[in-house]
Amino acid sequence: MIRLLLSLVASALISVTIAFSTNRWFSRAMGEKRAALAAPFTEEIAKTVPAVLFQCPIFAAHALFGLVESVYDLNRSPRGGAAAALASLGGHAVVGGATAWAFSNSGSLALALGAGILLHLTWNLIVTGGISSGT
Repeated sequence: MIRLLLSLVASALISVTIAFSTNRWFSRAMGEKRAALAAPFTEEIAKTVPAVLFQCPIFAAHALFGLVESVYDLNRSPRGGAAAALASLGGHAVVGGATAWAFSNSGSLALALGAGILLHLTWNLIVTGGISSGT
């Protein structure tokens, strides 16, 4: 049990570090809206690959990432932070569930990543209003 918790924490630290760093870079390089469309690729890889390498549950790794992001959202925006925090936690849990399901049913990391990226990208397209509305 201790090994599992340590593996999960290590996986989360790696995924949060990679995702927050790349998301910050994306935001500065292409604007927030376009960054939201690039983020699913790096976020899903950053969450899923360490979970597989550390042999911890993919769903738990995604949910823990969502929890960290929800705390960030609460601190970033006290007014609308609660809604953003719930969306972060719920969204990452749903994507994590789909990714875990795809991996457990196919045994393919590539297929699991594809499912997670597609679902996350779809969510971000809905939330941002699509690509054509600019930065």
